[in-house]
Amino acid sequence: MMERLRSLNPVLPDMLLLQTLFLAVGEILIFVIGINVTSIAAGYAGGIIYSMISMYHMASVIDKAVYYEHKGAVARTLGGFFIRVLVLLIMEIVLYYAGGVTAMFASIAAMFTTKVSAYIQPVTNKFLHKIKRKGGKQGDQSNDECSGT
Repeated sequence: MMERLRSLNPVLPDMLLLQTLFLAVGEILIFVIGINVTSIAAGYAGGIIYSMISMYHMASVIDKAVYYEHKGAVARTLGGFFIRVLVLLIMEIVLYYAGGVTAMFASIAAMFTTKVSAYIQPVTNKFLHKIKRKGGKQGDQSNDECSGT
């Protein structure tokens, strides 16, 4: 599975790892704070899970689109975009009926963690390579062009 993710985009595994960490830390903080826990927790989890699925879907659509001519690639990319927007709208409608406006706003706020993950991914990549090297492994060099090392 990890090789499939790396073949789509070398930074995708790191991004998904960061998103998973944001999900765990965010849910813990939501339950510790304890204000309107169920709707905020559901919205936050929905937003993070949507952004993880969206990242994978976007990478796979782009990977397949490069094998088409210009019109086919544009059509494939736009088709993938509309699928992601449709899933987003359905998720927001379900969250509205399940948890109200609070759940919707929590999911939208959670989707911004994708931007944060993208900004700190190079640091995470260097950290993971350092851990791999200390563990006796040489480390994966396929990701170096994305981390700036």
